[in-house]
Amino acid sequence: MNMKQIFVKGAAALVLGVVLAGCQNTTEGAAKDTSQNTEAVKDAGAKAADATATAVDNTAAAVKDAGAKTADAAQKTADRVGSAAQKATGDIAAATKNGADALTLTPKVKAAIIADTELNNTANKINVESGDNKVVLNGNVTTDALKKKAGQIAEKAVKDAGASNTVTNNLTVSKM
Repeated sequence: MNMKQIFVKGAAALVLGVVLAGCQNTTEGAAKDTSQNTEAVKDAGAKAADATATAVDNTAAAVKDAGAKTADAAQKTADRVGSAAQKATGDIAAATKNGADALTLTPKVKAAIIADTELNNTANKINVESGDNKVVLNGNVTTDALKKKAGQIAEKAVKDAGASNTVTNNLTVSKM
């Protein structure tokens, strides 16, 4: 894998990894999420570019030093680089999964909740966040029955999406 491929994968992973924010169960909340996610993607892209440039510089320096040392030292360096690459691959896979959850699963759960006329009420404020194999509901609803219903709808949306994420219902009941 060449440096350009590593850069592209690293940038993609970072971009996806930061897009993990929930919003209120309203059309305005969805617009706010889009704006925030756009800024997060821009920031992540800049950070990925900086991190990649640093990694390229560090790798070039390590290769130059390894060329000046004995074959044994070069082998040790190669072993360390291989370990780092394996770790980075695992980190990229995890970040990609989290980013994919935020980009695909969060909107599906939000849409399912918004589709319910009882939950889609200005008295209910339901935020949905996903990542690390979890979907978390935060905010408040007006009754215990609506809290339970929101959790059930979220679980169904996760199942319908073919995901294995767990749903954590942190909604509080507050009478308005």
